[in-house]
Amino acid sequence: MRAAGGGIRDAWHGVQFYDDDQQLCASVSDYLAAGFVAGDALMVVSTPEHWSAFSDRLQATGHDVDGARAEGQLVTLDARETLSRFVRDSMPDESLFRATLEPQIVRCTHEKVGRLRIYGEMVDLLWRDGNTLAALLLEQQWNGLHQTGSFWLFCGYVSEPFELRSTDVQDICGAHTHVIQTRVGSAKRSSGVTSR
Repeated sequence: MRAAGGGIRDAWHGVQFYDDDQQLCASVSDYLAAGFVAGDALMVVSTPEHWSAFSDRLQATGHDVDGARAEGQLVTLDARETLSRFVRDSMPDESLFRATLEPQIVRCTHEKVGRLRIYGEMVDLLWRDGNTLAALLLEQQWNGLHQTGSFWLFCGYVSEPFELRSTDVQDICGAHTHVIQTRVGSAKRSSGVTSR
């Protein structure tokens, strides 16, 4: 299996630890742009601020974001609002998670020739909130969805808190098939993709 935007298999589940929003915007926009070119269905579950940055970058590179949304190729969801639909007592409820996300996946893939690419940062919001266990559980629930449906999932986590919780970093990486490498806590970064 290879990295986002380059021949990803259906069960690809990648994670990138980003140092700033500019780095995240570049990576996610490239991932989504490859989907536009391939005719893939696209789902973005992000904060409104991040979606605005992704959308601006995609439109600047010639992709018809508004047209894709109107035609059903692209679905965008507010990450915090979506979390509120299935998190109970600070933990993601799997049955509610499936009830929330599965209809959206069906909506994205209905009558589409291409595959489905998802970008999600709900786990990042949980991590930022200090709820590491909930973030890991949600990653596992996404992996459970991979057993019943074909899609590619790209997760973004802000890198700064990871410097203090290296054991949790290992657990996060272990929940993914690929890690898009960034050297955390250093201005000197190395990029690449590691298969797990």
